[in-house]
Amino acid sequence: MIRLDTSRTVTDSRVKEEGRELVDKVGIIGLGYVGFANSLYLASQGCRVFGFDKSSDVVEQLNLGDPQIQEEKAAEQLKSALREGNLTFHVLDDLSTTRLDVVLVCVGTPITESGAADLTAVREVASSIANSSSLDMLVMLRSTVPPGTTRSTFAKPIRAAAKGASHACRIAYCPERIAEGGSFDAVGLASMFNSSPTVVGGIDGRSLSEAMGFWRAMNVPTLAVSSLEVGELAKLIDNLWIDVNIALANEAAPLCEAIGVDAEEVILAANSLVKGSSTVNVLKPGPGVGGSCLTKDPFMLDYFAQQEELTLLLPKVCRRVNDDASLRVARLAESELTRQGKRLLGARIAVLGLAFKGRTADTRASPARPIIDYLHSRGAQLQLHDAWVRRQTQEYMGMRLEICVLDTLLNADCVLILADHPEYSALSLAEIESKVVPGCIIIDGHRCLVPAIERASSLTYRAIGLGSGVGTD
Repeated sequence: MIRLDTSRTVTDSRVKEEGRELVDKVGIIGLGYVGFANSLYLASQGCRVFGFDKSSDVVEQLNLGDPQIQEEKAAEQLKSALREGNLTFHVLDDLSTTRLDVVLVCVGTPITESGAADLTAVREVASSIANSSSLDMLVMLRSTVPPGTTRSTFAKPIRAAAKGASHACRIAYCPERIAEGGSFDAVGLASMFNSSPTVVGGIDGRSLSEAMGFWRAMNVPTLAVSSLEVGELAKLIDNLWIDVNIALANEAAPLCEAIGVDAEEVILAANSLVKGSSTVNVLKPGPGVGGSCLTKDPFMLDYFAQQEELTLLLPKVCRRVNDDASLRVARLAESELTRQGKRLLGARIAVLGLAFKGRTADTRASPARPIIDYLHSRGAQLQLHDAWVRRQTQEYMGMRLEICVLDTLLNADCVLILADHPEYSALSLAEIESKVVPGCIIIDGHRCLVPAIERASSLTYRAIGLGSGVGTD
């Protein structure tokens, strides 16, 4: 039976005390985005946190206060936690000699060409935990995995090392639900972990109880489910739902453009329909879908279904729709140039935004990549800008990143806005027009400039899902 606990504060002092007893020392294994965010949040809740990673370079940079994650307040929050002394980072080999009360596993689970989950990191971590000096702890897997992984691939070697004593190592599955692009200050961290309940499934009753107690003590709302497999499948269904939802919006966008209406107005009207305890909730269209989750998890679910001799239609369809949305932006640039009597060959195109999402530097599976590939292969001269990405690297796909956004616009025949960074919404028409050629085509993937566009402007403005002449009166 599923039990929902959405309380954000603990009213039962006994539960709170028991939870605090569990969290004297917390280990976080895997220090990518999810592991880093968990480390900072738990440190902010008063835990003594030990972060572990296979990469000694990652560990060294984090201990120096360099988060390698370019998001708001990430560096400041990291340095604060290091100063306070409740957060340190270590190579994974140190796990065997570190006595911990709770371990959270946040390693990556990429997919193979066939769509199967690559569980190499999960297996390696399970082996490392099994070789720990003490197994008297609560271990929670947070990585996205196919149903059955926690019980078999992850828990079996650990339980074997504990010689079958279930009390020696409690095991739970608690999938992460945080989203990139937020702030890492106290308010932002709280929002990451409090905006949705943490799903908790245990390998047995005691594991479930202790995992629930831990998250409650950390002031995190929880949702207990009846098994590990329910939690694992729920995570995959969540990400498939998001991808399908965006695919629906991206299917609606060209239809709205064709009949001269605004997709965002259509979606707002559609979302007013009450269904059950909520309403229809179609998301916004855009230049495609990127990131490390939505671009792989539908395939992971599809592959798992195939192993169960089932055929799913949605995963591949929504992936195709959202991939096509990226190419549609590139082809739109080409067709608009053609309409002006220009060729893509030799055209100067400014690409603003290389991250898959605003307010982050994460370029994994970014929609910018296939768009740039298409344009570059047809001879366009590309000028790239992304201030967030440039904090980490000066190049993208072998091309230099401009420092100043206005320099990127110089003599541009076409401007593509592919990430909703705040810097692009702050651009004025006067600034743009002073740099680009007359009649420059603006293709706005996230409506960054809609409030500023005027019919009298010398620019040719196109936004995804915005019909001709709509929104410019």
